[in-house]
Amino acid sequence: MHEKEIVSSALLYRDQTDLKNFLKEQRRTAPPDCSWLVLIHTCCHSPASAVAIAQHVKEVLPDAAVLGTSAAAVIHHGSIYTDQCLLHITRFRRTRPEIFRLSLDGKTPEELAEEAAENFPADSRALFAFFTDQYMHMQPFLQHLEQLRQHIPAAGGMISANTFGAFSFDESGVYPHNAVFAVLCGTTLRTWSGVVQGQEAFGETYTITKTEQDSILEVDHQPASQWFQQKLEEICHTKPCPICSELLMRFPLALQQVGTQSQFLSYSEPQNRIQTYSNWLPAGTRFRMAYLSPLTAVAELRECCAELNTTPCQTILAYPGTLHYSAMTNCTAWELRALRSSRICGAFLHGEIAAAEEHNQVYVGADTLFGLTESEHDYLPIDQTLLDDLQGLDADWHNIDQYLEHAQQQATISSASRQIMQQEILLRSNTFLDKETELENLVKFKFDDKKHRYNKICMISIEKGILISGRRGSKVWNQLMRENIQQVIRTLHDTELFFYCNDKWSFFFTAEPEYPDDKFLEQAEMAFHECGYYFCKELNITAVNAFYVVIGETDLLEKIQLCMSATADHNARFYLYNKDNAETMKQMDEKLRMTNIISDAILYDRIVPYFQPIRDNRTQEITKYEALMRLSDKDHNIYAPGQFLEIAKDYHLYLQLSQLMIKKVLELFRDRTESVFLNLSAYDISSEASRSMLYELLSNLPQEACGRITFEILESEKIRDFNEMVNFLNEIRKFGVKIAIDDFGAGFSNFTAILRVNPDFIKIDGDLIINCDKDPMKQLCLQAISDIAKGIDAELIAEHVENSGEQQTVESTNIQYTQGYYFSKPLPYQNLEQKKKD
Repeated sequence: MHEKEIVSSALLYRDQTDLKNFLKEQRRTAPPDCSWLVLIHTCCHSPASAVAIAQHVKEVLPDAAVLGTSAAAVIHHGSIYTDQCLLHITRFRRTRPEIFRLSLDGKTPEELAEEAAENFPADSRALFAFFTDQYMHMQPFLQHLEQLRQHIPAAGGMISANTFGAFSFDESGVYPHNAVFAVLCGTTLRTWSGVVQGQEAFGETYTITKTEQDSILEVDHQPASQWFQQKLEEICHTKPCPICSELLMRFPLALQQVGTQSQFLSYSEPQNRIQTYSNWLPAGTRFRMAYLSPLTAVAELRECCAELNTTPCQTILAYPGTLHYSAMTNCTAWELRALRSSRICGAFLHGEIAAAEEHNQVYVGADTLFGLTESEHDYLPIDQTLLDDLQGLDADWHNIDQYLEHAQQQATISSASRQIMQQEILLRSNTFLDKETELENLVKFKFDDKKHRYNKICMISIEKGILISGRRGSKVWNQLMRENIQQVIRTLHDTELFFYCNDKWSFFFTAEPEYPDDKFLEQAEMAFHECGYYFCKELNITAVNAFYVVIGETDLLEKIQLCMSATADHNARFYLYNKDNAETMKQMDEKLRMTNIISDAILYDRIVPYFQPIRDNRTQEITKYEALMRLSDKDHNIYAPGQFLEIAKDYHLYLQLSQLMIKKVLELFRDRTESVFLNLSAYDISSEASRSMLYELLSNLPQEACGRITFEILESEKIRDFNEMVNFLNEIRKFGVKIAIDDFGAGFSNFTAILRVNPDFIKIDGDLIINCDKDPMKQLCLQAISDIAKGIDAELIAEHVENSGEQQTVESTNIQYTQGYYFSKPLPYQNLEQKKKD
């Protein structure tokens, strides 16, 4: 299958042997016509050692495009390292990476852009750009390049130094005075860009009126050092306020222009000058003051993740600024940790490039994100629980808290401080408050739980909430929920109980360990007796509340969810978790464990196709295989479908498993001579995304390969819309594939339906095969099925054949194919050739 797909992997370099083994495994599993881009970012190697690593890469992947830089720190799967070397390997199916190196010596930004425009191919679709030598002209270079060429989304920036300096390199040598570019060319590549700054602008707009290279000399025609000192005195309520780089770092400039979005400043005391980082600002630049706000960074990252949830993306890289990390260390670590499930990698730079609003812009002190895809169907997994866990950010917003506390103690608060206060109140409300219930949300609970160590909880859920909301509308539901909550709060009237919103349908109260357990249970029981029913006269609706209580435990939300799941079919409306229902909890724990295995299999590519041979009874040869899904965990344990398939359906993970399985199998059998059978369930057929994926995959397969594919329709699955299924089968038949009915004899066995499907194969269910050599009635059934199949020109496959007696009966009833343990159990792909020889 000629599938449009990008596959990325990453390695922290240990030694030459480990690297080569890693690369050989990447090459072994790759299709022959792919191309490679290898980005190397090292914190710990000298230029000569870095070149040697690039040479090792080229020995194994001689056609790879290799680009390397030094780095102050690297990112591997969301974790930050300051003493490692990262190799990020991306395999493309339709994209061609090319490397260009341009000298910076003696060139204006315009001249450099003209040279780049001449060299970059016409089909350039994305760009990694890295600059050495503290190059301060990235923005004019990018602007001029866009005037010469169509917009090419870019990532990268100014290379940061490791202990050996700042440099770029490849397998041929070191390039200390260059701009280096990895240009991605092709027609199918698409990009996504995101930026997290964590800065809030405030106050009026000002103008830089005089500059000299990286120095700001005047603001609004006043000496810059004097102007900034006065501004900092006003903001900080401190006179005199000695100007220093540390204080300036907390109040960057928010630039009011296309191009560079923000600017961090430093102070040179010997020269009494205000200086810029990574960028020269021309006279006439307009700006507002800004302050660092971790909660703004939280909001920006959530917005990025919301985009990623709906935007196809197959790999993502991060290029945060060293200033972003210096200014908000814990916040930067949280941003990357929150994206860990996407296996994000990258390196820290001094000035960061990102494509925003159809322009490449330089961000000084931001976390820039760059995603690539060649597929419309693949999305990066985003773990919402990581986004909701804000633990660790308090260290960064402690600076804001200190500032606000100091400002509030002043007799007169400056307008700048008042605006900062108002913005922070709004930010915290947006982050921690559920607007519909007016309770603090789960994000705030998780944050508070780290501090207070809550050990008891009472969850209250309105029964049939979905029905009420659906029938009466969200506005009515929200009013009912608010009034219901207020009734419980008024009834308990206890300031030592803390209330939070759980979701649209439920809320809870909790307490610290010092709160007596027996008193907490009494409060929960009182709430149940007093508020078990709430009649809202205005709405003419009665809310029926169910109560779930956990006392003296950790992981309260997990325990309460187990309670709610375990009692879903019970009639009781007050449920107390205790040791008596530990067995039920154990079963739920096992189900959650398997859910984690399924999720990890999707995330870390641990779906393992097995193949059971299908024997041609006429030639006595293996000519076909049925593909059967297995999962592997991190310890290489293999799980059969009976262990995970129903759970995957319950947790809405089945379609992801199925889509990945189909892609893998079609890839493996693209060039084989045998045929392969793939199962399609009602879930697959009713999913528009799965149908579209199949159309795309089949359209990229050679005709002869399509002719070797058979899709099995599971007759035991409930098909909701039979006409939809028939239409779908007619569509995929246009590609030349065949259709089989699976489990015939186990499901509805509707002969009219069989005629409408018009299958090429009918697979006879194992219940009719087991002991068929000893059961005359089964033999009659098999003969009847054989006659029917002959009449509709379909071939038969007997499943679950386990002994010679059953096989003799199968052959005597003219069943053309046999599948079962008598000939072979399902095998991993690498064992198929040996089985054929045996």
